[in-house]
Amino acid sequence: IGKKLLLKVNDLMHSNDEIPFTSSDSFMDKTIMEMTSKKLGCTLVTENKFLIGIVTDGDLRRFLQQGNSDIKNFPVIKAMTPNPKSIQENSLAVEALKLMEQYNITVLPVLDEAKFPVGVIHLHDLIKAGVV
Repeated sequence: IGKKLLLKVNDLMHSNDEIPFTSSDSFMDKTIMEMTSKKLGCTLVTENKFLIGIVTDGDLRRFLQQGNSDIKNFPVIKAMTPNPKSIQENSLAVEALKLMEQYNITVLPVLDEAKFPVGVIHLHDLIKAGVV
C-alpha cells in the first residue's frame, strides 16, 4: 500500500535517451526504427518540442492492415494518434495506472509543467514496482 501512496511517475518513467521520439515531418520507416530500438511499444511524435501525437504498436498494426506498405513515403502524421493521453511527471504512479485502465492503454507519455515530453511510462514499469 505504501508504494501506491509514495511512488511518482518520474520515479518509474523512461527518460532521456530511452524516450522514443520522431518529428511530425518524419516518415513511418524512421518511426518504426525508433520504436524498435527503444522497445517501449511506441514513438512520441513532436513538433517544436511539443507532443502532438503517438504511434503505438496498435497504430502500426492498423496502419499495415489498411494496406499501407510504402513506409518510406508515408508521413507519420497520417498514422499517429493525435493528442494522446498523457500524465504529468510529478503525478502519483497509481494515477498513471488509473488512466491506463480507464482508456485500455499500456503506455503514457510523461509531460513536464511546460507540457514538454520528458518521459514514457509503461504498464510493465508499474507492475515491476508493485503499483498494480
